[in-house]
Amino acid sequence: MSVVARRLRSTPYRTASETWREIATLICQDDADAASVFAAVAGTCASIIADEVPKGSPFVVKGTGPRLRVYCLYGEDAVIPDNGNEDPLTWSPLDDDGWTVFVPCPGDELEWVSDALKAHEPAFQAYDAAKPISEDSSSKSASTENDFTVDLAGLRDL
Repeated sequence: MSVVARRLRSTPYRTASETWREIATLICQDDADAASVFAAVAGTCASIIADEVPKGSPFVVKGTGPRLRVYCLYGEDAVIPDNGNEDPLTWSPLDDDGWTVFVPCPGDELEWVSDALKAHEPAFQAYDAAKPISEDSSSKSASTENDFTVDLAGLRDL
C-alpha cells in the first residue's frame, strides 16, 4: 500500500477553520457533494486542529488510490512557506463511495468526537491519536489496537 502525506500550514498562518477548509479543498477537489460532507464536520475538525492534534497524528483518508495522511504545521513552522507541502493531489481519493476519513483526537475526547462526527457523517471516524490506525483496517473501521509490536531494544542489540 502506498501512502502520500501533505503538511498544511495552520496557526498562526491560518485559523483552524481556514485550515480545515484548505484540507477539504485539497481532498474534495471539485466535488461539491463531498465538499458539503466536509463542511458538515467543520466545527469538530477545526476544534481538533485548534488543539494541534494533527501536528503529530494525521487526518487519514482511505479511498481510491494511495492512503492520504494530512498533518498540520504550527507556530514558526507554519509561517515559513517552504515547510509545508500543500501541492494538489494527482488523484481523487473520494472517487468511489467506500471512502473514510479518520480524525485524530486525544483519547479522553474520543467519545464526544466520535458522537459529533457520527451525528453529521458516518464516513468520518475518530481515532485515538496515541494509537495509530492499523494499516490493514477496513475502510469503515478504525483500529485502536496494534496487531504487532516492535522490540526496539532487541533491534539495537543486533
